[in-house]
Amino acid sequence: MSTILAVFQRDGTPVAQTTLEKMLAATPARAVDGQRCWRDGPIGLAHQHFWVTPEEIGECQPLVSDEPRLAITADVRLDNRPALCRSLRLTPEQARTISDAALILYAYQTWSIDCVTHLLGEFAFAIWDESRQSLFAACDQIGGRSLAYQVDHNALWLSSAIPHLLARPGFIPRINDHKVAEYLSLGWEDHSGSFIQDIHYLPPAHALLATPSEIKLWRYWDIDPQRQIRYRAERDYTDHFAELLDEAVRCRLRSASPVAISLGGGLDSGLVAALAAKQLAQAAPRQPLRSFSWVFDDDMLADANERHWIQPLAEQYGVQATYLAGDECWPLRDLSQWPILPECPGFDPYHLLRKQVLEACQAAGCRVLLNGYTGELLGYGWRYWAVDGLRQGRWRKIARIVRQNHQLLNARQEARYLLRALLPRTLRYRYRQAKRRVKGGGRLFQSQNPAAAAGLLQRTNYYGTLIETQRWRDFPAPGQWERYRAVTPNNLPQGRGAAVGIYYAYEIETLAPFRDQRLVELALAIPGDQLGHPGAYKEWQMKLGCELLPQAHLTKGKTGSLRPLSGRGLQREAATLANLLETPKVVEYGYIDADRLRRLQQELQGPELQTYWLWQVVALELWLRKYWT
Repeated sequence: MSTILAVFQRDGTPVAQTTLEKMLAATPARAVDGQRCWRDGPIGLAHQHFWVTPEEIGECQPLVSDEPRLAITADVRLDNRPALCRSLRLTPEQARTISDAALILYAYQTWSIDCVTHLLGEFAFAIWDESRQSLFAACDQIGGRSLAYQVDHNALWLSSAIPHLLARPGFIPRINDHKVAEYLSLGWEDHSGSFIQDIHYLPPAHALLATPSEIKLWRYWDIDPQRQIRYRAERDYTDHFAELLDEAVRCRLRSASPVAISLGGGLDSGLVAALAAKQLAQAAPRQPLRSFSWVFDDDMLADANERHWIQPLAEQYGVQATYLAGDECWPLRDLSQWPILPECPGFDPYHLLRKQVLEACQAAGCRVLLNGYTGELLGYGWRYWAVDGLRQGRWRKIARIVRQNHQLLNARQEARYLLRALLPRTLRYRYRQAKRRVKGGGRLFQSQNPAAAAGLLQRTNYYGTLIETQRWRDFPAPGQWERYRAVTPNNLPQGRGAAVGIYYAYEIETLAPFRDQRLVELALAIPGDQLGHPGAYKEWQMKLGCELLPQAHLTKGKTGSLRPLSGRGLQREAATLANLLETPKVVEYGYIDADRLRRLQQELQGPELQTYWLWQVVALELWLRKYWT
């Protein structure tokens, strides 16, 4: 989880050492294992080291090769090292010791800019090619790593940390009102825009090539909506999923330090913990998996106390479980100490809970923290199980599900999903767009800020290309499109790219096996009823869980709600909240109408979405106060 920086003066002006140093000074905590700059005329590369994998220990990027003259700075963890080493014809000794960044450099020497199609894992890198006078950069397919860039006159500025770009000489930051509009309307449609004008994200699965005369961006990978995986035996789907999840976990255990997991009582983190513990017991029996979990003693928070489900799993697999008291970690407590990031108004109401986990993980000497996040996204669209099944001719499976779960079926709901699927695709898409704007912008966002209002209606990237996608036309099944939207969003990589600034403070890299590209491709290719249907929420996780998890874990159901903790925070920190929103910047800037903000505060005891919107407003208010006043 290193940090990379590149500056390319496309007019040939030499890059100054002081320029790189000033930009790196914006993120001193990211240089966990030191930092290094490299310059050669119009190009400057820099790297803030955070060594995690065994092969990169002691490596000082940027790496430079002589023939041909190439230089790379990379934040990378490759999952297909053996296959890549064979394709590049490396010796066994080279394959054992070469770093992931050096592998990418070898791949570029072999395949040029097409090298990115041979990479599997999480990566963001920039390669300078002296012979072509070009800078090539790319992000991984799913968005595990992020890159931001800015084009200014004849210079290209690129970094995996937006604070670097904010600190560049002569730059005067301005708020991107369009992005704020998206944020408040819960839209997140723009895959390239940031909250800062003129700073853009390189979206997942995209590459960039800059030369003195032009800058090109393109998508090098996407899901194939026509790909289908069909097995005769139901068991084969579970076996395929189990094989890929086991491999995804194995790839993320490649660490030079002990590995830990943020463990809850749900299926997703439970499966990751079980597989990781089994693999570590075989590979490193003296370094068992560590787990960190928050628990609650207060009866009011009993629903969120998951010790009862965590402990049997820990005992079965020899996991060293650590339980952290969460009763006092309510939202808004010690608000002045909460991290507020310059690149976006990110605000996690449960920051104090996660902070406890990060502190305990750091104290245990672990640099890798696994989690079960986004496992539920692989099953999105499962409510179209019957529609998808009918399209695929899976009549017997549908009949069996109806027969076995007829008491759980909601005829009205099933009919609604069926009617949605029968609508022409154009009408269905317009209906979704209108519904999103009514539920999001119509309830909270106000158009007093004209630029922000325009952002709800028209979103463009740096080159003026409309972001609104017609990709949905390519997916034959509505449930499949819903999954595609869930597993390839822009808010996850952008949000993670900002949050790593917090993780660096604790010298921790968080990894989510369920975000593995191979699992994403599987979820888009198998029948929708394999992912869920009435009576079988998260069916493929549940089937695998029956083999790996204690019985108590399987009976838990959905993760316990932390809403009572939110309520406690709103109650105990009422004065803090009132003081924060007494003269709100969100109203001053025209983002939210004052009357609606008051009503929002009065509706805190209502639906949970109201509380979520309040956190959105609080985050934006704190961000505006800290960086824009």
